[in-house]
Amino acid sequence: MSTRRQRFIGAVMASAAFPGMVAGCASAGPSNDELRATIETAMVETVPTVTGALVNVFSSGTEGQGIGIKLYVDDATPETLAETIDTALGTAWKISDFQPTDISISAVDGPKPTDAKMGSIDGVDLAVVATSLGFDPTLSSLDVLMVPADALSQRYGEWEKSSGE
Repeated sequence: MSTRRQRFIGAVMASAAFPGMVAGCASAGPSNDELRATIETAMVETVPTVTGALVNVFSSGTEGQGIGIKLYVDDATPETLAETIDTALGTAWKISDFQPTDISISAVDGPKPTDAKMGSIDGVDLAVVATSLGFDPTLSSLDVLMVPADALSQRYGEWEKSSGE
C-alpha cells in the first residue's frame, strides 16, 4: 500500500472518530445552557445593582471557551459600576466549571428588556471602569470590556474547578 493511500485512510479514520471524541468531551460536566443559567442567576442574586443578565459561552478556537456577560444595572455611576463589574467578573471566574480564556462584560443602564440580545451595542463605555480596576483600558472597546485569563487570575486568584463538580 502506498504512503499516500495510507495517509488518506488514516485521515478518513481520524475524521470518522472525531465526532465521537468531541461528543465524549462535551458530555463531561454541565451543558453551556446550564452554565449560562447558573451565571445569570448568580449575577442577579449576588452582584449589587444588577437587575438582569445575559450570558453566552463561546468558543475561543483551539484555546478553549470564553464567557460573555451583559449586565442590566440600576446604577451606572462610575464608582458603583466599577464595583459591580469587579464583583461580576470575580463571581463568573470563580463559579465557571471551566477555566475561561477570557470574560467579556458589558453593562446597560436600566432594566433588562424582554427582547434583550447579547450582540446589541447599547451599554455604558467601560474604559474608565477598566482603568479604575487596574485593567488595561485598551481591553475596552465600545461597550465591552474583554479581560483575558491572565488578568483575571492576577486579580481574583487562580481559577479552580468547583469542588461540587
